[in-house]
Amino acid sequence: MGDWQDETPDQEQARIRAAERAHDEHHRRYATNFIPLASLGTEALKAGALINGGSAAATLAFVSQTYGRDQSLALDLVWALATFGLGLFLAASATGYSYFSQLLYGRALARHELSWECHPFVRHTPSSKRCERWGLLFQASAIINSTTAYLLAFAGGWLVIAALSAAASRHVPRV
Repeated sequence: MGDWQDETPDQEQARIRAAERAHDEHHRRYATNFIPLASLGTEALKAGALINGGSAAATLAFVSQTYGRDQSLALDLVWALATFGLGLFLAASATGYSYFSQLLYGRALARHELSWECHPFVRHTPSSKRCERWGLLFQASAIINSTTAYLLAFAGGWLVIAALSAAASRHVPRV
């Protein structure tokens, strides 16, 4: 077996103190890294949804106001509206992916084996490794969807500018 079985009472106490420090450090890392990171990620997810949702609402209001006066402009803006809508959907799904990612990372931490016998005092288990892999997959999905939502907001804005420019060029008086 391990060397810990042949130790003196003083060595046992020193080992237990070292294990307690390792366990405390494990829990401290979780608290200091994941909680603020999750908060910052939540704000980034909200921003993508807010930008796309607000842009979709403004575009829809503009389309409804211009449809009777300039149908071609309204139809050109439909693509921008669809782009903002897709961006909103991806931002919302990124929020769900982020939730599952954090849930799985929390489960991975809970499934680590805390040992008292020998170093390392905190060990990965097959279950914790599996949770971490799935957490990483959901995290990557959240990042991809969130980034794509921001890109779609940019693309939708570009489509609005293009539609307004085309409408302005159609209504320039000819001299």
